[in-house]
Amino acid sequence: MSLKKFLSIFAVLILTVVAGCQTVELQDNETHRELVVYSNLNSKFVNALIERFSKEHKVGIKTMSLSKLDGEKQQADVVLSDVATLDELTQAGSLSSLKCPAVYKIHHRYRGNNNTWSGVFYDPMVLLISREYSRKYGQTNLHNWQDLCKISDHRIVLENFNNSKSQQNLFAAFASNMGEDKAFAYFQELDEHVVQYTKFPFTPVRMITSGEADFAITLNSYVYEYLDNDFPAYTVEPNEGTPIILYGVGIFKGSDSVAEANQFVQWLLTSPSVKAVAKQQEMGFKLLSAKSLNSIDKLWINYGYTNEEEFDALMRKWYEKVRFGGKKWSM
Repeated sequence: MSLKKFLSIFAVLILTVVAGCQTVELQDNETHRELVVYSNLNSKFVNALIERFSKEHKVGIKTMSLSKLDGEKQQADVVLSDVATLDELTQAGSLSSLKCPAVYKIHHRYRGNNNTWSGVFYDPMVLLISREYSRKYGQTNLHNWQDLCKISDHRIVLENFNNSKSQQNLFAAFASNMGEDKAFAYFQELDEHVVQYTKFPFTPVRMITSGEADFAITLNSYVYEYLDNDFPAYTVEPNEGTPIILYGVGIFKGSDSVAEANQFVQWLLTSPSVKAVAKQQEMGFKLLSAKSLNSIDKLWINYGYTNEEEFDALMRKWYEKVRFGGKKWSM
């Protein structure tokens, strides 16, 4: 696929970070260096990050939507996005190798080939547990995936794993880390208690709050902003590990602000301000750099299904063995 063709596709994927362009202005006596950041993450979150970085490092940052390709000239300096997008850019030859020291402290599993990107944030899959059910069964007994198989008379809700590419990758992460046979056996056993495989990502949270389910398997970001003392449920990140959606950063080839771009990457991976902004914006993301190498294996990604044929075969099995192989047909 040509770079021009890929970027035209990529343009469709990128969400507008701000309407038009926005530049963080510096003081009149400061040097203005423009750094252009493209992102498909939440625009409010991205704006908060770049404003904090600009204030701390006196670098002017412009954010804009990728609406067209200016000939063959690459218009962006930095891309902040999901790893699937970063991998596609890497394969298209659009990213350069990162040169900042903090990148080498990130486990190689969470970096691109030749360090073309580095993971920064991750969104873990969690168990959302009804407080009412927890009081009945005992909170100390609900810490692992297998705990759901040890109890009875409970109702589980989860999003159908074939709803989106990210959901498919989450199931592939289960299969990669549990082993395919064990993963299918696990979800076949759970199927007896699943009251609904939902079409929409926020439906499991709604069903927990309305009392229609006791457990939801969902992403931390979907529920994080609601978690307070009045919320009728709480989250558990299973002890043995959990699938994650990984978000990272890369630098486009052809950038004329390479030093500033690497400075931004270094800041994302090391500054306490990044965690503060993520918490303030209630994203539900966790910082990859905060994880020690001893616990990195608890962050599950898809490493076992690396080509489209293997991936498609896995999802066909999901339909045949679990989704439509058991008793649940509701959407």
